[in-house]
Amino acid sequence: MKGDSQSDRTVMHANRIAMARDLVTKSRSGSTNRLARELGIQYAYARRIMQDLEESGLVSAPDKRGARTVASCVSVSEK
Repeated sequence: MKGDSQSDRTVMHANRIAMARDLVTKSRSGSTNRLARELGIQYAYARRIMQDLEESGLVSAPDKRGARTVASCVSVSEK
């Protein structure tokens, strides 16, 4: 069913967000390229995940060079 497919994608995205959150927190690196490489996902999807992490407050918005700062607080609340 179509609904199951959407539900599966939502769960998969939530799992990837959790893996990304763990990776960024441990590595202290807000690099989209690294996220794509480490999680084995396409850059565009890694960029979307990084935007989600920005919205949650874990990483900053990209600066002029595209670099992001990782929040110093490890326990960031999820939206």
